[in-house]
Amino acid sequence: MAITSLQITTHFPSMNFLPTGYETWKKAELRNSKKESVESASRSSGLYFPPGSVKDPVSGGLNVELGFRPYTERLNGRIAVLELVVFLQVYFTVVVYAMFVNSEKEKVSV
Repeated sequence: MAITSLQITTHFPSMNFLPTGYETWKKAELRNSKKESVESASRSSGLYFPPGSVKDPVSGGLNVELGFRPYTERLNGRIAVLELVVFLQVYFTVVVYAMFVNSEKEKVSV
């Protein structure tokens, strides 16, 4: 048994729906060679910038500080502690209420 390429014949001889095996191989080879040449060109033309000194950001003649100032850091810390205290109080209240409801259920069921 020999494997042959599939050829589709149509009523229109000028229309070629599927290329023959050799043509397909040749087109694929051309596509791959184009991709390889583009990839190699992009790799070789890559620019390398050596590391340089980083300047401090300046806006309107004033230095721009990144992050928060010490005052806002303290304020954010105090707000976080306050949120934690409120969360613990609410959590404790919910736990006590759940225990109360559970004990009331047991009284009714007995």
